Amino acid sequence: MRFRLLGPVEIANQEAVFTAPRPRSRAVLAYLLLSANRLVTTGSMVDAIWGPAPPSTARNQIQADVSAVRRALRQAGCPECLFTSSSGYRIQAAEDEIDVTLFAAQLAQARSLAERDDLVAAAQIMRQALSLWRGPALGEIVGSFVEAARTNLNEQRLAAIEGLAELELRLGRHEEVAAELSALIGEHPLREGIARALALALYRCGRPADALAVLRQLREALAEEFGVDPAAATAALELSILRSDPGLSPQAPPARRNALPADATGFAGRSAELEKLDSAPSALVTVTGPGGIGKTALALHWAHRVAHLYPDGVLYVDLQGFSRSEPLAPVVALSRLLYQLGVPPEQIPVREDFATDLFRAQVTGKRLLIVLDNARNSEQVRPMLAGSPACKTLVTSRTELSGLVARDGASPVRLGVLDPAEAQTLLTSILGDNDPAMLAELAGLCAQVPLALRIAAAGLIGKSAQGIQEYMARLRSADRLGVLEFAGDDDLAIAGTFELSYAVLDSFAQQLFRSLSLVPGPDFTLDTATDLAGLGPHQTAAILKSLVAAHLVEDRTGGRYGFHDLLRLYAASLAASVDGPQALAAGVERLYRHYLWVAQSAAQVLYPQVLRLPGDREDDRKSRFEDHSQAIAWLDAERANLIAAVTAGAEQAEPELAWLLADTLRGYFYLRMFTVDWTAAAQSALAMAERRADSRAQAAALLSLADLHWRQGDYDHADEIYARAIDAAQSAGWPEGQATALGNLGGLRRLQGRLAEAAELLRSSLILNIQAGRLEGQSVNLGNLSIAYMEIGEYDLAEKYIQDAYVLYRKFGSRTAEATLLSNLGELILLRQGDHKLASANLDKALQLHRELGDRAGEAATLSNLAEATQASGDLAGAMAVARSAVTLAQESGDERILASCQRVLAELLLLTGETAAAVELGRQSVQKAQQAKHRFIETRALLGLSRIHLGLNDTPAALEAARQALNLASRSGYAALVDEATRMVAGLSAPPPLT
Repeated sequence: MRFRLLGPVEIANQEAVFTAPRPRSRAVLAYLLLSANRLVTTGSMVDAIWGPAPPSTARNQIQADVSAVRRALRQAGCPECLFTSSSGYRIQAAEDEIDVTLFAAQLAQARSLAERDDLVAAAQIMRQALSLWRGPALGEIVGSFVEAARTNLNEQRLAAIEGLAELELRLGRHEEVAAELSALIGEHPLREGIARALALALYRCGRPADALAVLRQLREALAEEFGVDPAAATAALELSILRSDPGLSPQAPPARRNALPADATGFAGRSAELEKLDSAPSALVTVTGPGGIGKTALALHWAHRVAHLYPDGVLYVDLQGFSRSEPLAPVVALSRLLYQLGVPPEQIPVREDFATDLFRAQVTGKRLLIVLDNARNSEQVRPMLAGSPACKTLVTSRTELSGLVARDGASPVRLGVLDPAEAQTLLTSILGDNDPAMLAELAGLCAQVPLALRIAAAGLIGKSAQGIQEYMARLRSADRLGVLEFAGDDDLAIAGTFELSYAVLDSFAQQLFRSLSLVPGPDFTLDTATDLAGLGPHQTAAILKSLVAAHLVEDRTGGRYGFHDLLRLYAASLAASVDGPQALAAGVERLYRHYLWVAQSAAQVLYPQVLRLPGDREDDRKSRFEDHSQAIAWLDAERANLIAAVTAGAEQAEPELAWLLADTLRGYFYLRMFTVDWTAAAQSALAMAERRADSRAQAAALLSLADLHWRQGDYDHADEIYARAIDAAQSAGWPEGQATALGNLGGLRRLQGRLAEAAELLRSSLILNIQAGRLEGQSVNLGNLSIAYMEIGEYDLAEKYIQDAYVLYRKFGSRTAEATLLSNLGELILLRQGDHKLASANLDKALQLHRELGDRAGEAATLSNLAEATQASGDLAGAMAVARSAVTLAQESGDERILASCQRVLAELLLLTGETAAAVELGRQSVQKAQQAKHRFIETRALLGLSRIHLGLNDTPAALEAARQALNLASRSGYAALVDEATRMVAGLSAPPPLT
């Protein structure tokens, strides 16, 4: 994440750039970032934006702007960066995430290097710092604080430009300085530091007349603008140029040596890693990663690119840490380095400690780049570490070299696979322009591993179209690793490359590596690996650490691990040849039971009211989760793995566990609305259940599919599938499943405006749940009955059912149900035109729960109701801010019925603020969205809202038409309270005008 203030105010991640929509919102973002990691009170923010005369609505406007900033942060993938408290706001960001603080840190680093006479590194860091600038600081934002902040930042930039010019001149780069400053002096004609540096550079380029002209123009500009003469340093330089002072001439650079092998041909990508190497603060850098990932290629490419920065030369040695030869002994490697330094062979010691002493003596006072390639471990490298901070040592290895990082302060750079675009660029550099679709598939089959890409590309060179098709077909086969090799050359075989790393593992690590190939998803955690291995967590953690150190497993963010497809294939091939079918089957069962147990623990915390299939056996372990936030976080993090496990269930010969897992996720998907994953899980579960002719599992899968179609607004399909679920549950003798399907069908009938049928189905479901003794089902029925009677207009009965449901929910502790009921209770109070303070109290509680659960649709619906309560309290500006946030969240959730309801509220508020055109347009959109969602109650309310908007604009015909449509719809659906409201509106609009 990058926060940019040195130019337009922006938020950037690896994929895109984001910003707040309005200039004032961007100013709020900038002020928060300039005060990063400190609490900014609302009062100080008001002062910063408006100064001593803020408007009366300033605090409300700040809240709206902070909401806009929060949305931009959420879009950029950093929703947790902005913290809110009762006192104010705080943006949490690391020093290197904000360009202003990174700029300051790099300037300080460059000045420190310059003080130690490390001029090349100082200039390099200073130029990196200046590259952060994209234009004038703070872009085009406005605010009371902006001008002073912008002036201060721009002054820092000019001082850095002058400092860089001084460094470059000391390094003899006068031509570059002259070119850069000639383009800059016109923008800053009064800047003496720039003028002096430009004059000296021009003089050293053999242009003394131009140098004197620069100083003369500076003298004239200062006299005209301020009536003063230049500083003494400027006058002294002018005099030295007039005298052709020999002290102004640059020193000649020393001779260099270079032992690097040739740069990697067709090098592509790795821009982020190259940037890390450029900016690494330590004199020791490690480049680590699995075999074939391109460590040597990156090291050589970077070394060739920066060789000119090391005037005393570049040394190189292959340590052979992972090869079919023995690793190079440190004393042998030292002898090669000493020979490259010009030490005669007869003077090179044969004892390692003496050789180390001589090597360090030789490099002292020199600026060298030393590349130690293919190291086995930290111990092999340590004798070759230069003692001089002016030398840069770059080490590559398949192991993590954590000892060099911890003890010797190395800056680590870890390599993973190329991204798809980089992989295609590498292939194009070898194969030339080719079919993009073929190149994309080839890159995917090679898992974007550079060595595999080069082997595959070499295998395609010169082949005909038919030959290419045949080669691609072989790559798609089960023997992909066998295809990615060249006969007779072990260095060009991807499996052989992996084998060198696998062979040095102990037996426990080898066993776990093979077992991990059974994980069908993209990654895994320590907990998953522990249950899969059947070992204790401490032992598994130690084994995982060794696999990570060997770069056979990647340590990803958030405590997650994984490996790329080719390593997975290699591990699977080993498992098939080393482990028997019985051992593999036992491992698969342990994996699925792990996923099922943890998912069921999460379900019990989050949505205990949602019916689940009974398991084949109970797990007596304690629940994994203490609260709902932990449970939802685990489900979010493991979603891809859980879906992969469900869809792979039939192939893994664990269909029963797979469909139990799919059924456990039904409540999660209803909450989170990941529709693609929901579809995959439900359809896979249904297919497995049908193959096994298991009616109960079929009923559960059909319930999930019907719920999915309902949430997507596809009521016809939902209706049909609920009917199938009822039949399957009856045939399986599963009354709880039958009751759930009946109740959900009742909820669907309510949305369709068929309230009498809805109530009948809900009562039938309630009877079955009472007979089965299922309190969770009874509470759901009561909650849905309360909504039905609220829409009918029987508010007393609706409130009774809500209270009854709430009592049951509290018995088994469902936070999702509690959030929904509190939100419904708040809405009911508003419909009855009751106490807006009481409504707000319930809605605030619901809002907090929805946010903790990550239920965006529920949060949006609650915010919309809260906006109406805020309006009722007389705070129109506050209501507008809340309503806008509700619409944004509803759009993000993808729930059209919620969006329609939120749009209705905002449209009516827009009318009150005088934004008439926007009110009419949004009111119409609300009606259309409700119609698309096929939600009759929301559509009726949207039509009534649109009628009020037209009436407010004195468009009586349009108002009457909308009211008549609402009356017709309410009458057909049985919405008694809305019938009364629509009748009054039609009557009032139809009455003849008064006599004048």
